[in-house]
Amino acid sequence: MSFRKVDQLLWKSRTFRSMSEDARALYQYLLTSPHNNALCCYYLPDGYATADIQWDLPRFRAAMDELVSTRRPEDGTPMVVYDPANSLVLVWGQLEKEGLANPNAAKAALKALATMPRHSEIYAEVVAACERLRQPFCKQLTEALRERIPDPRARVQEQEQEQEQEINTLSDPPAAPRTARAPKAQDLKPDFEAFWTALPAESRLNVSKKKALVSYQRARSKASHEQIMAGVQSMRHQWEHRVDGAFVPRPPMATTWLNQERWEADYSPPAPDGRGGGQARPRGGSSIFDQPMQLPNKRAFDGQ
Repeated sequence: MSFRKVDQLLWKSRTFRSMSEDARALYQYLLTSPHNNALCCYYLPDGYATADIQWDLPRFRAAMDELVSTRRPEDGTPMVVYDPANSLVLVWGQLEKEGLANPNAAKAALKALATMPRHSEIYAEVVAACERLRQPFCKQLTEALRERIPDPRARVQEQEQEQEQEINTLSDPPAAPRTARAPKAQDLKPDFEAFWTALPAESRLNVSKKKALVSYQRARSKASHEQIMAGVQSMRHQWEHRVDGAFVPRPPMATTWLNQERWEADYSPPAPDGRGGGQARPRGGSSIFDQPMQLPNKRAFDGQ
């Protein structure tokens, strides 16, 4: 497809207008990207995007961070859904706007799907979008998408196998010095509760507490509870004491913050022009590529 439908009302959207200039530019790029397809869900490694828009990697990742965390206040739907593990991006609601006009369009979507990563939770959102189209010729496409949605039971089995393997490894006498292992989750619960309580409210939104505990357990193999808490307090202080004219990114989700070892970030106060501080401006932000993908909680679409 050589053109895309872009709603003129986008420029009147309060959500869109409230985003930073980089986030708005990235959203328009995602709408019109040469890698986009009939599904409005496509494979986009960060190298593709940075080459296209001629940004450095930190700038691109900071803007993507903002897009992923932005929700429309009227219904909680996202601007973009992103699967960092598979480099898949979905411009949420765009498939409903553009539609699949005929069987040939559905065949084109199937052809595009064949070139995309095999399994991803993001396909569940594409299935929902196809169902909202209510087109009979989308049945084959919907079935193909369903086959690509990971089975939660298989994931649980993989986790159990990993835990069993770790237990067996721990029971064997060490042949050589080993790297530090994360403490057991049950022993970390008091420390984790203190960490969870200290987080800004924004970092706890749409985050599974169980997944956050797993990320905290991993983090404890790299840093002490005191180091992690010091980083949380610094991030919270930077966010709660931000001043007019200074860009301070929204606190990331707890799992993202832990997975990316952001307790080591520089949280010095940014200058009013957005300079200074490790997270004081979009170009200095970190990516969301290591965080678990967050699907929208609601299926509504506001037309913006």
